[in-house]
Amino acid sequence: MNPKMPSRDNSYHPSSNVEDSSNSPFPLGAAPGIDILRKIGNAFGFLGLAAWALLLAQPAVAQRVVVQQATANNPQSLQAAQSFRDNFSALLDNYNAVFKLQGNTLRQEQVAQAQAAMQKVSPADLAYVFSRGSLPDLAPAVSAMQRVAAAQLAANNTAHTSSTTLSLAPGAQPGTKSVSSVPFPDPSTSVIDDCSESNTPHGAQLTYDALISAQETSSILAAAAWVCNEDILGENGSAVCIPFAIANDIAQSLFAARNFCSGLDQSAMVAGNSSRLDHIHTDLSNDLTTLQGNITTATTTITTNDNSNKTAIVTNDNTNTTSIIASIGAGSTTVVNNANANTTQIIKNDNANTTTITTNNNNNKTAIVANDNANTTKITTNDNNNKTAIVTNDNANTATITTNDNNNKTAIVTNDNTNTTSIIASIGAGTTTVVNNANANTTQIINNDNANTATIAAKVDADMSNLRDLTLRTWIELALAANQGYDVVSLQVPQAFGGHLELVRTITTQVIASVQASGGKIGNAQSQLAAGDAALAAHQYQTAFKNYKHAYRSVSGN
Repeated sequence: MNPKMPSRDNSYHPSSNVEDSSNSPFPLGAAPGIDILRKIGNAFGFLGLAAWALLLAQPAVAQRVVVQQATANNPQSLQAAQSFRDNFSALLDNYNAVFKLQGNTLRQEQVAQAQAAMQKVSPADLAYVFSRGSLPDLAPAVSAMQRVAAAQLAANNTAHTSSTTLSLAPGAQPGTKSVSSVPFPDPSTSVIDDCSESNTPHGAQLTYDALISAQETSSILAAAAWVCNEDILGENGSAVCIPFAIANDIAQSLFAARNFCSGLDQSAMVAGNSSRLDHIHTDLSNDLTTLQGNITTATTTITTNDNSNKTAIVTNDNTNTTSIIASIGAGSTTVVNNANANTTQIIKNDNANTTTITTNNNNNKTAIVANDNANTTKITTNDNNNKTAIVTNDNANTATITTNDNNNKTAIVTNDNTNTTSIIASIGAGTTTVVNNANANTTQIINNDNANTATIAAKVDADMSNLRDLTLRTWIELALAANQGYDVVSLQVPQAFGGHLELVRTITTQVIASVQASGGKIGNAQSQLAAGDAALAAHQYQTAFKNYKHAYRSVSGN
């Protein structure tokens, strides 16, 4: 039997244990003079032992009487004791309400035992029990149990199910994916029915309330333990402690159940998160495969289009070149034909003039000869005169004709040269324009093709970089949130040695700041982060990683 628990009343034997809060090195109920009592009994027999016991008991009896009399004569002490009794009864009533809603008849019977035992305790007894200190303030524990009872009542109003669904943190719902995948995993897992919120509400506040109540009852029992084990002249003070022991046993069991369920929730949460992270990794892999396929298809399409455009441009250039050459050939033929036609016409006209002049000269010669023959002297004289005039006129005409012929020849040659120069210049300008236009189109096509290729390459590089960063961050957060045994070596080594320890610290710092900014609790995360920084500065890299991991798990509630 535990010496710290009342046992003389055979109606109740609590199973819980209470730590001794006194400064004595001996268990409660033991005394340093036990060996002296044994020696006196052996030397003087029962009468000597009895006399020594009366001598030892006298101060304790006197103390109890003094305290009881002082309490009876002090209205404030009586009022304080009665207030403690009322709060204790209210605490038991809240326990009873919770167990009644849960249908726990065994615990209801224990509450009834505690209530009956408390009725037998007088204010003077309470004052004596806590005479070494002040009466405990049960108001926080009563308020905490009122919240627990209210939550149990609200839970009973909801439909009971065989399992409960645990929602993940906000933002963990499945989003729109660019590729089809298997159905997204349920962001939850099932826990036992006794731990469902409809059977045992165990949120953070409710578990904390149960802890407050358990600590308060444990403190009361520890404070009263010196009386619970006191036995003076056959009278034991354990009857006063029976309600305290029962209440402590109830409070400890109520807190233990909620603490267990909270731990089960956290395990379910980690399992659900791990499943969803695996699904996300699968989707990312599928997206990468699709992205690579799209890039290959786009590259093929662009290459095909570029080749098609190149073929069309070359064909058009060839067509234009053929048309230009044909046009130049036709123009040259026209110019040559026109020059040939003009030359022929000039020659014909010159020949005709020559024939006319020759005929006229012959006619004049005949007339002159006839006239000369008729008038020999006159004719001779006149002929000579005419001859001189004719020669002079002939010379003048010959010079005029020659000059005119030369002038026509020069004009024709000059005109032909001008036309030839114009035609050659026009052909050169047209050829230059065609060549420049073809070169400009080729340069523009090449530049556009290079720009499109650079844009696609930059987009692919950016997408691949973002995908690598997201995958690495997801992997690091999974390692930080996992159990202690899941410690990856590369995360415990600085970047200078090929690891990611600095990135681990950055992610931990960002998570702490985000949770703080959103009003969440971070526990000891800041001190653990500082410890990790100190270890990192001291080149104790594995210790730094463990501290960062503790800081991350403090924020995530693990």
